[in-house]
Amino acid sequence: MPEWCDSEGNLTANAVKVRDELCRLLRDRGGGSLLRGWRNELDPEFLQNVSRQDVVRVALSFSMQSSEDDLHSFTEQATSTGMLTVMDLDRQTAILATRFKRWAATHGPLRQLCFGTDNVVAQLGKVVLPADFVAVCRRTGFDGSDEDFTELYGLCDPSESGIRPIDLLFLEPDPQVKEQEEQRLRILRMGQREQKQHLMAEVFQEEKARQVSAKHRLAPRPWQAIDFEHLPKIVCERQHDWQMAAEKRAEEARMEFTLYLRKAYGNEVRAWRRALDPNATYRLTLRGLRKFFHAELNVRVDQGALWKALDQDGVGHVGIEDVAPRHSHVLAHFRQFLRDRLGSCASAWDHPAAVAACLSPQRDGRRLWKSTRKLLLGPFLKVIREIGWPLVANPDARSLLLASLDYFGCAFVSRSDLEWLDGWQPPEWMNAEPDEEAVECLRDLVQKRFGHPLSAWRSLFDRDDSNSVSWLEFREACEKLRFQGSIGGAWRALDTDLSGHISLQEFDADSARILMSFKAWCMKHFGSINLMFRALDRDGSGSLQYLELKRACKRFRWTGDVYLLFNCLDVDGARSHGKRNISLQELHFLDSWEMTEEMNELPKTADESQKRADAEAEAAEGHGGPRSPSLRLPELAKSPSSPARLPSLPPVATAAPARDDSLERSWMNHLKAVRAAEASVPKKKPPSKFLQRFLQEYGAEGLLK
Repeated sequence: MPEWCDSEGNLTANAVKVRDELCRLLRDRGGGSLLRGWRNELDPEFLQNVSRQDVVRVALSFSMQSSEDDLHSFTEQATSTGMLTVMDLDRQTAILATRFKRWAATHGPLRQLCFGTDNVVAQLGKVVLPADFVAVCRRTGFDGSDEDFTELYGLCDPSESGIRPIDLLFLEPDPQVKEQEEQRLRILRMGQREQKQHLMAEVFQEEKARQVSAKHRLAPRPWQAIDFEHLPKIVCERQHDWQMAAEKRAEEARMEFTLYLRKAYGNEVRAWRRALDPNATYRLTLRGLRKFFHAELNVRVDQGALWKALDQDGVGHVGIEDVAPRHSHVLAHFRQFLRDRLGSCASAWDHPAAVAACLSPQRDGRRLWKSTRKLLLGPFLKVIREIGWPLVANPDARSLLLASLDYFGCAFVSRSDLEWLDGWQPPEWMNAEPDEEAVECLRDLVQKRFGHPLSAWRSLFDRDDSNSVSWLEFREACEKLRFQGSIGGAWRALDTDLSGHISLQEFDADSARILMSFKAWCMKHFGSINLMFRALDRDGSGSLQYLELKRACKRFRWTGDVYLLFNCLDVDGARSHGKRNISLQELHFLDSWEMTEEMNELPKTADESQKRADAEAEAAEGHGGPRSPSLRLPELAKSPSSPARLPSLPPVATAAPARDDSLERSWMNHLKAVRAAEASVPKKKPPSKFLQRFLQEYGAEGLLK
């Protein structure tokens, strides 16, 4: 018997009154059992000691007749240690409880005596009634009166619905065994809840698919719809639908914007120079875009969705390469060529071929005229052919270049057009060639510094957790790493689709498989990362330790590398009680990650990932190595709506990948709808036969498109 059982404090008459009132209220709360009331209201684990502050707080919630001062006076007289025990309320009941706990520890786990096994998972669903409880106690040598057994049954049955296995875990003397059993029971209940939620989600979807009115007898009731809409599967599908709808709005807004620029100005570069950026600042802000829409009355575009599609870097401004990627890539190549050959673009106007062209008569329709300030497109094309621009033989490159430099759309180029091109500073990566050696050097440096690419991606490259790294972010990260190789070449090698940003899939495919399979696992079993964290964080600490995450992954059969995942997610390295943990903030980014079609098809287990990697390696060896994913310029002319595809620069030999015809078909269908809606906009007349012959004669027939 513990030391506190040998003495009883001296209480005043007022303190005794407070004690008796508190015991009566606890018995009322416990259905006639003081121990049940004590356990439910004060001590769920039945440690038999509660702080005085907790006793006063709970007692005041009972609406006691005694005042708060009387309660403080009673607790101070009852104990001098600051902790109130059952002995301070009822000596006989405390002795009975202590004797019962000692008997349970001596005769083995009470769960095994009552349920026939010590496995709490196998005992799930079973309940022990009072008669069975008394029979077990008396059969194993515990004697007591009927009142004693009633009190003890109330201690073991806090819910008043029969003793369940979890109700007897407080008698487990080994704290480690107790924690393991509680964790196993929680995980099992999560699995049962998952099955129930999956069934409810299917029923809700079937009812919703009927599309009956809200007053129909088969329609979901409002008080039921609230519960159904919070199911993990429904939450996951709603989030995915919202994400796809946002992407579709951005895609449609960009497409409508591009269509209007081509109708009103002929091409995107001419619209940029004349309307979007008339002051030649080479950048466009959201304010400037709104100013453009305010001046243009015939265009109706979702400006928010359009800006999201243009400013993918989130830097607050966009460049000409974001609005006209195909044109800007050709302009960047032409600009770099002239600067390397002549020193500047404007120097081409002083080239002997250009001077001779200006002094020679130029044919404009049926007239011949001379001008030292203007060159028609035909003579200008001959000039750049004599200078030696390598892409002059490509009809699509010629068309893009001439259309970009023709400011007024009147088929001539002036010195100011070349000076404008001189003032433009294209991104460094536009003039770089893919450098696989630079990528390998960068990966070796990342492996040496961070240990794994995923850890470097989260803590250095993708600091905003957007799964999209822009050129500026990539260059800044390489500078922090003190990377000595070609940053632009490494970027071009990683950005295989020339979209202007790279994702984790392009940076390290294995890391993408780990994260996306983990997210898919969370979506399947919990509905979202937030719901998963709330389900696993039972103690409400706001963090998850490695063992907690490992048990859950094992229970729900996620076969990825949990240790690697934990190390890469724990960016800040924070510790709690000497153990590393991850917070919701470190996981929340996965909820907002955009899962592309390629990522949705990623294998969800480490074994499948390895098999797929081996199969890809064997296929590459069988076909003479992997093919380059770069695109050739003629193909890009067939998909002008795609801002993510830019031509590869010579002399690098490239191969063309398979095109996404489904995306083009969806775009073409939308183009038809937009053109039908904009029937009121006056259409341009087709070019005359003379102009067609003129452009064909000088090799600029691409402008007719």
